[in-house]
Amino acid sequence: LTILASGLNPSTIAGGTTPTYSYSVTVSDTALPTTRTAAFALTASDANTTLDCSPGSIDPPGTVSILKHAAPTLVITFEQPAAVTLGQTFQVTATIRNTGEVTANIIDVALSYDNGNAGLSISDNGVHPATLAGGSTGTFGFWVTAAGAPAVGNRVASLVVSATDSLSDKSVGATLGNLGTVAVQSAGTLSFSAFSATSPVSVGQSFQAQYRISNSGQAAINVNSVTLALTGSGATATPRTASNPTVVPGLGNATFTFDVATPSALTGTWSATASAVATDANSGASRNAGPTAVGSVLIQSPALLALSTVTSESPVSQGQTFTISVQVDNEGQSAANVSAAALSYSGLQDLSVVNNTSFPVSIAAGGTRTFTYSVTAGGSAAAGTRTFDLAVT
Repeated sequence: LTILASGLNPSTIAGGTTPTYSYSVTVSDTALPTTRTAAFALTASDANTTLDCSPGSIDPPGTVSILKHAAPTLVITFEQPAAVTLGQTFQVTATIRNTGEVTANIIDVALSYDNGNAGLSISDNGVHPATLAGGSTGTFGFWVTAAGAPAVGNRVASLVVSATDSLSDKSVGATLGNLGTVAVQSAGTLSFSAFSATSPVSVGQSFQAQYRISNSGQAAINVNSVTLALTGSGATATPRTASNPTVVPGLGNATFTFDVATPSALTGTWSATASAVATDANSGASRNAGPTAVGSVLIQSPALLALSTVTSESPVSQGQTFTISVQVDNEGQSAANVSAAALSYSGLQDLSVVNNTSFPVSIAAGGTRTFTYSVTAGGSAAAGTRTFDLAVT
């Protein structure tokens, strides 16, 4: 404590008078917070006799409590999103403690970000206490909009607290830096590519189809649902919900798979269109895409085999080997893959058949294939007319 006597304090006290002595006391920043007792001593002598007439000590003595000055400078919590998307408005809250014992008068608490707040618009949200009692905390809120392209990047937050000590009126504000980082990311749009599907397929056939969804922005996009349509065909595509991705990462892509059924589909070449219902992972803004044409699928009628021409020697003698040729036509739109074509005769098993065709073979849509067999009638084969069956697999 530094004590300075007033220059107006009297040096003489006339008989019968009661003067006042004044002092200016300065409490230093390093003074210990405690209660201090004041002592007053007056040294005086009689003006006539010069005899000592100093009074005794003042009773009771005065006391003064020295308190730790207001210090609203400790950030207890600082809350903001880890990532936001360009164009998004987000909330920031800071809880500040007054670590002093004296109430702080809050003039202003200002939020700012590095790079001069470039691309960011900041405003108070109305939650700003005017005072903070000693040892108490207060919450201060802000709205921040990532309004322009310069905002993109990792932005570091700071607070500037302007305040005064309610007793001394001394400024006790501070700049509180490096409170947290928010990643401002560019917004993305979804696009479809890399469609793949079995084609052609036959009516009644089930097959798998896929397409890729790409994200053009830095912010991830949550995918709520996807569709694949072969409009007008009668085919149905069911997404593999359990295994398909739910997020398309920023500047990345994801592949979505469908099971397609064609139990009563119409034949023809059908356009495949893709759609997605999606939202921005940061802001929740809609990022829906489609319907977009991504490719096509050819649906054909199944292969349909028919026996058209049979060439065979008749009659034949016991013990004779002869050749029989059978022409099979494919009347369907799909090729037929033939793994076997077995010729057999009715009645007694006294005719032996050797198949002269190597399998597998394919019969194109609208095409034909001739199968030949060498047949030997046993030496004791029963006479009579025999009919044959052709079993094609």
